[in-house]
Amino acid sequence: MGISKKSKNKQSKRNVRNLLTHYAYNRKTMKKNIERNKKILEYYFESNPTYQEIGNKFGITRQRVERIFNSMVEDGLITKVGKNKRRVVYKKL
Repeated sequence: MGISKKSKNKQSKRNVRNLLTHYAYNRKTMKKNIERNKKILEYYFESNPTYQEIGNKFGITRQRVERIFNSMVEDGLITKVGKNKRRVVYKKL
């Protein structure tokens, strides 16, 4: 007893629709995150806050802030130039 051809077709259409919905959602979210990351970077260079202060301002954890900065380093947007007692120090490129 197998799945009928009609049932397979419905299922594949549903899968495609789900994937497209997921893709559209991710694109929207990604655009929002890019804008947020730009604001985080501007805030960082304007007022020199800690990860915790950035997280409190933008509603994310300090660990997430650190991951965002690490991804910016990997993308070549900023570089690490040192470390002091409170945090890693970054420089714009």
